[in-house]
Amino acid sequence: MRQKSVVLNRHFLYVFLLLIFTAIITIIFLSNPISVKTDLLAMLPATSDNDLKQRVFNHVSINSMGRINILFGADDTALSKEAGLYFKSLITQGNVNYEVEQTIDEPFWNTLASYNYNLLSDRYRLLLEKKNYDELTDSALSILYSPVNAAIVPFAKDPFFFLSNYIMESGLLKSGFHPEQSVLVSAYNGKIYSFLSVNLEQGVTFSPKTLSVAMGELEQAKAMTLERFPDILINMTGIPVHTYHVSSSSVKEVGIISAVSLLLVLAAMFLAMPSLYLILATFFPILSAVFVAFMSVNIVFKEAHILTLVFGTSLIGLSVDYCLHYVMERRELKDSYETLKQIKIAVTISLITSIIGFAALTMSGMPLLKQIAFFSITGLLYAYMTVMIIYPLFFKRDILKVSPDKLRNIEKSVADAFVAFSKKYIFIKAILFVVIAGTGILMLKSDDGIQHLYRPSPTLAEAEKLFSDVSKQKLSPAFFFVSGTDDENVLINEEKLRKNLDNAVSKGILTGYKAISQLVPSIQKQKENYILSTEFFGSEITKLAGLTGINDTGITIMNEYIMSGEGKYLTVDDVLKNKHFDILKSLWIEGQGSVVLTEGVNDYAALMNFQDNDIYYMNKISDLSDMLAGYRYKVTFMLLLSYTAILVFMLARYGLRNGAMTAVSPGLAILTVLAVFGFTGVSISFFHVIALFLILCFGIDYSVFHTENANRLKYSAAAVMLSCTTTFLSFGMLAFTSFEVTKSLGLTLFLGIPLVYMFSLLSKAIMGMKL
Repeated sequence: MRQKSVVLNRHFLYVFLLLIFTAIITIIFLSNPISVKTDLLAMLPATSDNDLKQRVFNHVSINSMGRINILFGADDTALSKEAGLYFKSLITQGNVNYEVEQTIDEPFWNTLASYNYNLLSDRYRLLLEKKNYDELTDSALSILYSPVNAAIVPFAKDPFFFLSNYIMESGLLKSGFHPEQSVLVSAYNGKIYSFLSVNLEQGVTFSPKTLSVAMGELEQAKAMTLERFPDILINMTGIPVHTYHVSSSSVKEVGIISAVSLLLVLAAMFLAMPSLYLILATFFPILSAVFVAFMSVNIVFKEAHILTLVFGTSLIGLSVDYCLHYVMERRELKDSYETLKQIKIAVTISLITSIIGFAALTMSGMPLLKQIAFFSITGLLYAYMTVMIIYPLFFKRDILKVSPDKLRNIEKSVADAFVAFSKKYIFIKAILFVVIAGTGILMLKSDDGIQHLYRPSPTLAEAEKLFSDVSKQKLSPAFFFVSGTDDENVLINEEKLRKNLDNAVSKGILTGYKAISQLVPSIQKQKENYILSTEFFGSEITKLAGLTGINDTGITIMNEYIMSGEGKYLTVDDVLKNKHFDILKSLWIEGQGSVVLTEGVNDYAALMNFQDNDIYYMNKISDLSDMLAGYRYKVTFMLLLSYTAILVFMLARYGLRNGAMTAVSPGLAILTVLAVFGFTGVSISFFHVIALFLILCFGIDYSVFHTENANRLKYSAAAVMLSCTTTFLSFGMLAFTSFEVTKSLGLTLFLGIPLVYMFSLLSKAIMGMKL
């Protein structure tokens, strides 16, 4: 009696300590802001060992993440412009701060007009170098007398329209757009499109709550604009648009699938345990474990990634084993502590093997995998402690009206049929399995392309195509970073690169590019331009005056204006401090260098030939894909390492024969899943391999409970079968989602969970356990 009292006192101490731990974690968690991130790239390690190159990658990514491009299509410019202005007025009254770029007004031109004759397009510069003056004069006259005069500054300041030509051919406004009535417009397919760019604050794109508010306001403004202008076409594109639609559709899709899964799980559990109390009691440790794991990740990592929650919820399928085994055993035993004694070793070994499996992920070096491992291990430990400490206080035998006989009968029928089929000619079938599985694995293909993780809906894909066609630009993932000792040296190096790129454009290697030196030449080049311009001006102004009727006073004014520009040079600082050049901020990294974006690349390998000591070729998608491929190999090695460690543990615990048979089922299941992928043409990726870790952990669990409870299989078998069923219904349904990451996880588990369960039945039969 006294011994039992000591046990009770010790147990209440454990309860007290568990509650204190939970309270401390909760207080720390609530005192810090909750952060759930959806940015996959933020959870991946650096794609480059070069710190400078990594900063460039981050700069390019950040400057493209928050931009939303909006087109207003109409039959005429006035209507298109009016709709754009109305839309702009609506969103500026909202709750989200936007930077809106729409009009081209006087400050934009004034910045450039002061340096008019230092700025020459490549075509005009070539004509001046060849002294082909007649063509330039004829071009000026055709512009002057054109019904649509493209003059940027007054004719008296730029009679040969050098600045107009420079702006139009620089390619930096938006390749397909031109300024008309102070608005950027483009004609395409019988309509006039005006352009509006909305920039969200940094971080909004990957903050689901804030992005939802921002996109909600934009969608509302779109609806109100269409109501007022029913003949207008409004087209929105950009990363925030895709992120919003992906998250919205994913939430809806996963919500539906989760609801169906939950109903199926509850139905399965109710059929096995027709007691609401028991079902709620079973979910209590699981939900508390998920909550504590989420709090712990936020405290340690300062934020939880959405994929950590998706993959980390695997602890539901693992920790449910602890709950179900206690419930089944408690049904037949009179004492709570006797029940703990009966299941303690099996549950503890299950916990240890799961920790071994997940601990290997912490050695990968990838932040995402470290989070997943920490989340899962923390949650499993808490679920284990909850079952071992809290359950004995609340479960009384008279309310456990559960009999495992029904489950046992189903399990026995399945086991008998499967084992009867498998044991007959088992050696021949084993050889056939090796041959068939080996053939399937040899047929395996891999695809780690980061671009495959997301496929836009047909509507969004069509919107992107329209913007690409209207703007006449198709930015590629490849770009160059140009370094230099100072700003001037960077611009000189960039101009050297542009010569190669221009040659590549002529050969069809790419269709174009965007570089800041297209708008801001090096001072060295500006000096050369000024000399070429003044020589031409002095030679041709008299001729132009005679053709246009300019008097001597006008010629004097023009001469004075061009001479006033001597020694004055446009700099990057002049441009970037003007808000109308915000588009160029993504192309300049202060104190480090510039970025040159490429368009319509047809041969990425050819671009690599343009690198040198000051020019770096970069391709974010290619680098990320290569990195994921490398991590797929690394994680595969970690999987083999974990499996080996678990095998050694099983051999030490159960001996050579039983230890090997206990560990064999997840290995066979993994090989079978890979073979099926090989035969069906499924290309495996990094995320498929991560899911194989879960098969390993689930499979070892099933086998350990079978082996450890060899003399009480009536209860163990029922618990394992119910655990397998609920896990399959929970995770297998993810195979039907459209989001590639969760689909990869779901498809792997959809195949793997039933397989690992069936192989565990076979292994226990071979060990001679009574089925």
